[in-house]
Amino acid sequence: YRNMGDALIHMRRYKDAIEVLKRTLELSKPDSVVYEAIGYCYHRLLNGENARFYFRKAINMSPTESKLYYKIALTYMDEMKWSQALKSLDTAMAFNQDAYEYELAKGECLMNMEAYTEAIYSFGTVVKHRRKSVTGWSNLIKCMYLAGAYDDAEEQATAAYELTGGKAI
Repeated sequence: YRNMGDALIHMRRYKDAIEVLKRTLELSKPDSVVYEAIGYCYHRLLNGENARFYFRKAINMSPTESKLYYKIALTYMDEMKWSQALKSLDTAMAFNQDAYEYELAKGECLMNMEAYTEAIYSFGTVVKHRRKSVTGWSNLIKCMYLAGAYDDAEEQATAAYELTGGKAI
């Protein structure tokens, strides 16, 4: 059943995949990967509450798996619940400090909370380690602009253009 669930996910038939994956759980012992897949399906269906429920079930089986906390954060971000997302991101980052997509998400939450100084720090960390990250540079520059640091934003735009090999930011 699990392979069928994966195939249905690949075909973006999330409701069908949920049914098949739940059946998998009934027929075999609980598996964090199956719980995570069900959570993913609910997330794709924009049902954050159920997605978080299944991601947490997966966490119960794999408590140090940082990507599960990150996925919970994404569900909160979809709902614009920035502070809850930050809590999950902080937990994810405690287990994996080198996942710059977590830092990028943290910056996005902080920027939406108008905590611009902290957001700039997060985006700065991303571009420091991922110099060609167009998303990191775009968010850094946008955040500086929102903070009213126009000269700094212009300076960073120039640096971004050079460091990304001339990509549009």
